[in-house]
Amino acid sequence: MFKGRRVVLVVSGLISITACLDMPTGFGEQPSRSPLVGYWAVHVENGPLGGGIQLFHVDSAEGVLAIAEVASRDWARHWQSGLGIASSSGMAANGGVEWALTLSDGSASRMSWLLDADTLFGVLRVSGDTTNYSLVGVAVSPLIMPTLTTVTPPTGIARDDVPLVLIRLDDVPIEDRQFIPHLLQRGLYGELAIPTALVGTPGHADWSDIDQWTRNGFGAAAHSRHHSHTQGSTQIFLSEVLGSLGDLANRGHPTRVFVQPGTWEDSIYFDAPAKLENWRGAVFQTFSSVFEGYARPASVSLPLADSMAMGLGHYTISNGAPVTNVLKWWLEAQRMGRFTVFMVHSWSLTTPDQLDWFLDSVSVAKRDGRIRLAHSSAEALATER
Repeated sequence: MFKGRRVVLVVSGLISITACLDMPTGFGEQPSRSPLVGYWAVHVENGPLGGGIQLFHVDSAEGVLAIAEVASRDWARHWQSGLGIASSSGMAANGGVEWALTLSDGSASRMSWLLDADTLFGVLRVSGDTTNYSLVGVAVSPLIMPTLTTVTPPTGIARDDVPLVLIRLDDVPIEDRQFIPHLLQRGLYGELAIPTALVGTPGHADWSDIDQWTRNGFGAAAHSRHHSHTQGSTQIFLSEVLGSLGDLANRGHPTRVFVQPGTWEDSIYFDAPAKLENWRGAVFQTFSSVFEGYARPASVSLPLADSMAMGLGHYTISNGAPVTNVLKWWLEAQRMGRFTVFMVHSWSLTTPDQLDWFLDSVSVAKRDGRIRLAHSSAEALATER
């Protein structure tokens, strides 16, 4: 993207810039070398690279650090190459790391990171441009780096014909312990949308519950770390999305599905496709197969198209939803060639059996072959991406 131009990443003015950001506790401590090694997702806050996400892999050999780029996708799902690093060397110094880079066009560049734990901050300066471009990034678990795997449809079932239904349970509240048995005794399962930092805290299920429920057939989906009310600074957004995906993978529940919390606000309340046409959409396209939000309908055609997979909606059948509405949605879900997501907050039910009538209907339809039941929204894709 900067072909033929000299790119220099510097720390000049970094402290004044990072003072305006949401800083982690203990910022500025000297990092050890080992936390540098691994994958990093970095956003250039403005300028030519501002519309995407940059992925780097840092390695170490005989005391010398090396950085290499990893391909990422933009919001339209096109692969992008980033800066074009041909070779590199880096040394940890002054609370960060200094990089000497050679780009693919032969130009020499320097990059500087200032780090605290799993977060980095920096400034990008392009030769001939007086503007400073700030950098914000987070460490990424290697277990969630993009892969391409094919999902084979069940034998003998026309994937585009028999309706597919997903029951999604959000937030893993303690009430799931009473509600989930109502599904299991009917041979039902679904998707657990998990805010990973809340697992095991007061009012929430713990990891042993989640381990058991996934053994019972439930799929896991990332649902942020803290499910907090936030407008989502770059640091918070990256940490909440990539952190929760990494937490689940590290716990043995890898997923390529991210579910937006309803508590997100403003530019990260994804209620329209246009809100995904930016670097945040690039994050979802790079690290997830399906992003469940509010930008698309709750019932869509099978197989799930790329355009519908980003921002897929849902019908909320708890929270006081009128029975007449739920019946209307259920009839729609049974139309041939449809995929429909029904979401439940078990904490909002007056009693654990409040939705038994709906679960009975789903169970009978599943038994009779009139619907298929999904463990995860990724099953609606022609291929898992």
